[in-house]
Amino acid sequence: MKLAFSALAAACLLPFAPAYVHAAPPTAAVKPAPADVPGSPEEAKKLAQDAPTAAQFPNAAKATILDLADIIVDKNGATKNVT
Repeated sequence: MKLAFSALAAACLLPFAPAYVHAAPPTAAVKPAPADVPGSPEEAKKLAQDAPTAAQFPNAAKATILDLADIIVDKNGATKNVT
């Protein structure tokens, strides 16, 4: 009985089985433009042209020092900085 039920259930689910779609075959490799090659002089020129101006960054002279200390929190809530 279980085998017949399994076969019947499989037959009912067959119309809902996923259709397998194959990927398109690979196309010829596209050679990147000279400005797209990392480290090329053309890329450097493009980056310099597209770079923002100093007027867009009024705080450019500001230096930010990153805090590299570890903060230890005890069970009672006390904190301790370790540098």
